[in-house]
Amino acid sequence: TRGGAFFEDRNVQGVSHFMEHCIASTFGDWKATDLNKYLETKGISRNAGTGTYLLKTEVTGHSSDEQEIFDILKNITFDPKISEETLENERNVIVAEIGQRTGSPQYQLGVHIDKLMYTNDSPTVYEVLGTVDHVKNAKMEDIEAAYSRMISHSNMLFLGVGISNKLKEQIVTLINNKKDLF
Repeated sequence: TRGGAFFEDRNVQGVSHFMEHCIASTFGDWKATDLNKYLETKGISRNAGTGTYLLKTEVTGHSSDEQEIFDILKNITFDPKISEETLENERNVIVAEIGQRTGSPQYQLGVHIDKLMYTNDSPTVYEVLGTVDHVKNAKMEDIEAAYSRMISHSNMLFLGVGISNKLKEQIVTLINNKKDLF
């Protein structure tokens, strides 16, 4: 979806990345650690990523679990329930991630080269991860605003490989019911 750093306010760089962490760590009332353990036992994996122009979520597993996979993806996309606990946990994860990335000489060199090659308003120099200050100061309202912006100006792609006709019908119904978002 169009949820990357390019679409966020430069005063809150990294809020899209923060939101991606939060929505990928939620599913109904499950806590992230319990959900991870459960999905691992079923052979279901989930991942998410944020770039300059997009945010992606993916859930993969065996075709016998397609309904559960679809339900997880639908929940992440259309009804994330982000708790304050999830917000704080992901805040700590992202601060550590920023520290690891920005401490890398290769990353520092790449940022330096980008700043020499591009103007400050170029999307190439946007901080997708955000800054430690932005992440530490982000509030639930910032995450919710990023989600609203992402879902309301969406260019979504649902990709299902080897899915049943029943699930195809559910996807079409979901899209038809949510077409005001597209």
